[in-house]
Order: sequence, then C-alpha cells, then structure tokens
Amino acid sequence: MGHMSKAGTATPITWLIYGLLQLTLTAGLGSQDTVSGSLVTQSVTNATTTIFYSCPTSCQCEYSSASQILEISCSVASQQQKQEGSEDSRIDLSQGVRVLRISHAILDAKSVTTILPPPMRNTLIELDLHYVTIEPKSFFNSKFMAESTGNLRKIKITSGNLRGGDFADITAASLRDILQPLASLKLVDSLNICDSSPSLATIVLQAMPTVNHLRAVNNSLYEIPFESLSHQYSIQSIDFSMNHIAIIPNGLLESLSKLLSLDVSQNRIFHLQEQVFNGLTSLRQLNVSHNRIEYVDAEVFTPLKAILSVDLSDNDVVQFFEPYFGHNKKLQILNMSNMWVTGTFRNQETARRSLMETEQLISTLNRVERLDLSSNGMKDIPETLTHAPNLKQVYLDGNQWECSCHDRWFLDWVATASVTIGDRNTTDNMWCFSHKSGDVRKHPFHEYLKNLTMTCTNSNIIARTPIKFHAVMGKDKELKCHAQKPNWPKITWITPSKQQISAYNNSTTQQSLTSQDALEPRLSSDGSLYLTNVTKLDYGLYLCIASYQDLNITHYVHLGMDVSIFRDVRLVSILVGWTFSFAFLALVLLFQLVTMILQRLGVQCVTVNTNQQSRRVRAFFDSMDEHKNSQLDWLRDNYNMQAKKIKDNCYSQLERIRESYQNQSKNLGEIREYGTQQLHTLRDQYNDQVRKVASYSAHQLCKVRENYVFKRNQVCKFSSHQLLRLRETYKWQAQTLNKILETLPRGLNFDTCRGMGACGRTESIYLDDMGEFSSTTEIEAEVYKLRHGLKSGSDKLEHVSLLIPPEFICEYNKRVGATEEREYRQPPTSPEAEEANADNSEDTDTNTASTSSTVAIETSFTDSPSCSYATNAPVASTSRHRSTETSNQDV
Repeated sequence: MGHMSKAGTATPITWLIYGLLQLTLTAGLGSQDTVSGSLVTQSVTNATTTIFYSCPTSCQCEYSSASQILEISCSVASQQQKQEGSEDSRIDLSQGVRVLRISHAILDAKSVTTILPPPMRNTLIELDLHYVTIEPKSFFNSKFMAESTGNLRKIKITSGNLRGGDFADITAASLRDILQPLASLKLVDSLNICDSSPSLATIVLQAMPTVNHLRAVNNSLYEIPFESLSHQYSIQSIDFSMNHIAIIPNGLLESLSKLLSLDVSQNRIFHLQEQVFNGLTSLRQLNVSHNRIEYVDAEVFTPLKAILSVDLSDNDVVQFFEPYFGHNKKLQILNMSNMWVTGTFRNQETARRSLMETEQLISTLNRVERLDLSSNGMKDIPETLTHAPNLKQVYLDGNQWECSCHDRWFLDWVATASVTIGDRNTTDNMWCFSHKSGDVRKHPFHEYLKNLTMTCTNSNIIARTPIKFHAVMGKDKELKCHAQKPNWPKITWITPSKQQISAYNNSTTQQSLTSQDALEPRLSSDGSLYLTNVTKLDYGLYLCIASYQDLNITHYVHLGMDVSIFRDVRLVSILVGWTFSFAFLALVLLFQLVTMILQRLGVQCVTVNTNQQSRRVRAFFDSMDEHKNSQLDWLRDNYNMQAKKIKDNCYSQLERIRESYQNQSKNLGEIREYGTQQLHTLRDQYNDQVRKVASYSAHQLCKVRENYVFKRNQVCKFSSHQLLRLRETYKWQAQTLNKILETLPRGLNFDTCRGMGACGRTESIYLDDMGEFSSTTEIEAEVYKLRHGLKSGSDKLEHVSLLIPPEFICEYNKRVGATEEREYRQPPTSPEAEEANADNSEDTDTNTASTSSTVAIETSFTDSPSCSYATNAPVASTSRHRSTETSNQDV
C-alpha cells in the first residue's frame, strides 16, 4: 500500500512536469532564434504523423530534410528534367518546411490546391516567390497560408504579376478584410517586393502587416500608398528605390518615429518640401540621389536630429535654402557630387549665388567627417572648408577649378589640417583650367598652385563667407579664423569695440584703439582668440587678418548669442510659476482646513476687516486679469508673427512657382519656335528636292527622247543603205540568171536533172528573200519579162520553176491575171515614163517603202491558202548565197 501510494503521488508530478515542458515548447515557437525554431519544428513533427506531398506533374520538386527547404519549380526546363528523371513524385515532409520557394508558377484557384504543400502547423519561416502570377484571394486565403504562417518572418516576391480581380477601387481596410491571413501575420520581420507589377505591389503594401524592414524596388510605382505606412509604427528601414515616384506628400512619414534608414533614390522627385521629413527623429541614413530635385526648402532637414548620412548626389538643384544642416549636429557623411544643375557655375549670376550657398552650407557642417563635392563644375574652391573642424576626407575631383592667387590658401590648409583629398590623399585627379587667347588649357592642380605662390606677390585675399560662432553670456568662448602654416604668420584681431590684438612669433601685443573697452581677451598659441566671461559687448563682428611675407588673408568672424539659453530660461520660468501656484493653492487649502477644524472645536478667530480683505482679493484678481491679458497679448503677437512668417513663406513659394512656370512657358515657347522653324526648313528642303527631281527627270526624258530619235534615224539610214545594196545585188543576180538561161541548151530536161542528177550541175540562186524589191510591181515586172522573153514557153517555165522559189511562182500566178486585164484596158506606158516613175519612187522615204513592201508580200503569202511554202523542196545553194543570207540576218 505504501508503494502504491508513492506511485500515485508521483504520477501527478510527472504530468505537471510534462505540461510545463509542453508550455515551454509552445512559447518557444514565437522566438526569433533560428536554433530554437528548429528544435520546435523537430518536437512538433515528432508529435505528428508522417506527411507526404505529391509533386504536381507540371513541376519539379526538391526537398532537403536537413535544412527543411522545399523548392517547387514549374518552368519548362524543370518539366523536361522531371520527365528524364524518376517517376516517384511523393515527398516525405515529416521534418517540416522552414523555407518554401516557388518559381515559374501560376497561383490561382485551380493550382493552389495542387502546388502548395499541406499545412505544416506554423513551421514556415520564409516564403520566397520567383516569377509567379498570383491571384491574391486564392493564394493568401488558402489553407496552407492560414495554418502554416503563424511563425512566418520573411516574405520575398520577385518578378510577380497580378491575376484576376479588380482591386483599384477597394479601400485599404476592405483589402485587409479580404486578405485576412496576410494582414493578420504578427511576426513578419521583412517584406521584399522587387521587379513586380505595380498593381501587385500596391495590393501587398496596403494589406501587409506590421514589419521591420520594407523593400519595394523597381516596381514602377508612381506614388507611395499612404495606407501602407500609416500603421507601421515600428518599421526600421524603407527602400522605395528605382520607381517612378514624383513627390513625397507631407505627413506620409510623420508616424515613423523609429525609422532608421530611408532610400528613395533613382526616382523622379523634383521638390523636397519643408515638412516632408517631420517625425523622423530617429532617422540615421537618407538617400535621395539620382532624382530630379530642383528646390530644397528651408527647414527640410531640421527634424532629422539623429541623421548621420545624407546622399544628395546626381540631382538638378537650382536653389538650396537656409539653414541647411545647421540643426543636424550628428551629421557625419554628406554626398553632394553632381548635385547642382548642369551649367550652374557657367553663368555669372547663378555661379555667384550657388557658390555662396555652397560656402554657407559647408560652414554649418560642424560634425561632418566626409564631404563629396566632385563633378559639380565648380570654378572656385569653397573657402569655408576651413570652417569644418572635424572634416577628415573631401572629394573635389571632376570640377573645373580656375586657380588664381586667391586660392593659395588651399595648399596651406592641406599642409596643416589633417584632411585626406580623395581616396588616396592626392590631387592627381584635380586640374586647373586656364583660358588664354580663347584656348582652354589643363594643368596639374598642385604644381600650378605651387607656381602661383612664387609668381603672386602682395596679394590680399578677403574671405567671401564669414565664420559664425555662438556663445552663451557669462561663459568662455574660443574664436578660430585661420589654419596655421609652418612658417607662422602674423595674426591680428580687431574686436567689435575697435581693440586690436596681434600675435607674431608666439608673442602677444595689445593696443587699445578706444577707451571704452572692458574686454580682456588673449591669444592662444595657434592664433585663436580666447574670450573670458562673455558679455553683451563681446557680441558682434570680428576681423581676423593673417599676414605672410607676400600674402594677407582677411576673415570675418561673427559672434552671436546662443539662443538655446532662452529655451532653458523659459522652461525654468514655467516651472517656477507652476511651483508657486501650487504652493499658494496648498496654503489656501491648509488655511481653509485649519479654519474648519477650529470652527468644529468651537474656537473663534479674530475677524479681519472684510473691506480690506475684499480689496486684496480684488487686487489679486486684477493682477491675474492683467497677467492673463499680457499672456494673451503675447500669444496674439506670437500668432501674428507665425502667421506673417507663414504668409511670407507662401509668398516666396508662390513667387518661386511663378518663376518656374514662367521659365517653363518660356522654354516651351522656344521649343515651339524651334519646332516651327524646323518644319519650315523641312518643307523648303522637300520642295527643293521635288523641283530638283522634276527638273532632272525632264532633262533625262529629253535626253532619252533625243537619243531615241538619233538611234532611230541611224537605224533607218543604215537599213535604207543595206536595202539599196541588196536591191542592186539581186538585180545583178537576175541579169546573171537571164544570161545563164539564154546560154542553156534547149533540149535539156530539168526533171531528169532533179531526179537522178545525170545532167551537169549548175550553180543556182535561191531567192528566199523577197525584200530586195521595193514593191510587188517590180516583182511582177521581172517575172513578166522572164515569161514573155522566152520563145518556147515550156522550156523557159521549167527553168523558171526550177530556179525561182515556189511561193514566188504562186504569188505570180495569182497576180498575172489582174496584170493582163490592166494591160488590156489601159495602154502600155513607155519605158521613159517607167524610169521616171521608178526615180520618183526612189526619192520617197526608204524606211516607209521598205516596210510597206515587206508587209504586202507577207500578207499576200499568208492570204493564199492554195500556196504553201515547200520547206522540203530540194534547193541548191552556194557559199555566195549563204553569205548573202548571213548579211541579211545581220541587217
């Protein structure tokens, strides 16, 4: 029984220890430590059953149980690799999933259930999406996101697109209700959206939970959603770089009191308004580089009390208003490279104003250690570089320094001050530009200034910007004006009361210029003026003159009153007033309490004259009214002063906007005039080209026509000449043929000669070209002579039928009937008349006669169906006839 009772008492203790262990493990799930998170994941997975995940057929999945990383890729290359690999697509996720990476996927209502793994009981820590198309309602409201993202700390979306739904008119509150799982995440530390569509980025930014680090880079955003930052009270870093943001509205960043870093570089911001950085009391790094900033209003950087680094490089600043960085006491790094608009230091007016603004700005940098002024096109070295006491590194390369005798102080300052020029502490990248006879020459900076120290004598240099100091009344103050050179110049101070104090070779002499001087200043070893127990007579303008053998440098030093003491006095007066008020109230209450106690005890006090007491009370209330009226007057004056200041600021802003608008309208007018001039020029050029082309085309057509006429005439003349030659040739051949026919024996049988070739062969002429006759009349005349000149018709016809082509005989037989009828009806003409007609026909146009004769012959041959050209008839030809045919073909 004792043993059992002991076991019974041990069992509740065991359950209690087990319950405490479970509570400890459950609390450990919310920790941000990676090791504890892994232990929690291991414990939870040991308590659950085995979980399998089936990889989709269109994706490739890889899982590492050691690092608990699940990668799902649905690209085409991944599908090919999966087809070549194994067919098993089941993955054991019992160890849990800490990092989920999804790439090249479409996450909509259909694919979410297949692509996303089963819920992991809040083990997911990082969600990484690459090249995905997201349907927000389906993805963020899925079961996996609702049950597995309790410990989610990092969300990264790269190259994402939006699909489905119109969220343009939905408010941020409604969007958070729609995407409740995303808005309810409590442990998210960083949100990163890069290279995504602006619609998706806007939706995620408006519905996102409270995060510590926000990065929305290269999303083509034209504005920063106000609802995305209104609830981010604990955010520490914001990066909206590489977008299209044109303006940051006032009040957008006012609630971000814990913000440490702000990056809005590579946007289109053109104006830094006065209250744009209000509320950023903890900001340390500000980057507004690579924008289009033209105006920097006054008091812009005043709220940035903890700022350490400011980057204003690569902008188009036209004007920079005071007080610059006078209120930023912790500023250490300032980048102003290529800050001013192009051509600022080329124009005389803008160059002088911008140089004064730059020098005044540098004079306010009391804690800056690194300053970049490179690539601004500056010509004069800012003298206020000597006013920055903590400056350790300065960049001055990329400017067009016009080195003169007034810049000799720079070498003395570099030699004595512990300042590094550039990254390598050298002036090799700095050049002096001189203008001689219209040519610009480039000289090494250090050597050129060193030569100037030898050539410039008896030079007087007066500083352009006064050195400003502030002192508290009743305390000591040290005034510095010039960096010392190793050869120790003579330092002379002239105070506002005309007292002259000089030091040379570490000795001090005092000379009183006026009798009204109550100061007792002294010079330190480095030439600084040390004032003890500062009074109101010490405030004013001092003159510091550093005299070398051949150089005098004059500095103006202004000593002003430190107004911070008035704030302390105001606070002390308020505290004293409230203290006396409460003390008086306590005394009145104590007096009333004592009076009441004495009355209850029956003790009667001596009465005081009521009239005198009432007068005192009335006087007290009158004094209170007077004090109230004075306070109201002070408040009214303060209000009027603030209203006047605001009005003046509005007037200045309106004047600046009006000047900017006038400049823009003037530029647009010039652009319009230039465009009109270019259009007129193009139109005139076009008309000139058209006229040139027309004149050239007409000239070419005339040349072609003349050339054509000339060639045609040449061909006509040549053809006429050849036709005449051929006619003479064929006449001679006809005569020769007649002679041959006359000399032949009468009993000769040509048929026998054709068939068997027994007779002697005679060269014959093959008249295959009828073009030698000018007309059919000549052809008929020749045939008529041949026919009627023969006495024995049969013999002669045999000869003629043998030697004359068949088509010619056919044409002759066709026309001979008509010829005999004309001879019968009309009397024959005499030979003299025929010769005259022949001469007249030769005088006509040769080309027209030859063309008409040829067409007539061809027409007659074609129109006679009974006559066919016997191509297979045996025809005898000689080399002489072949040469004639060749010449005819050439013609």
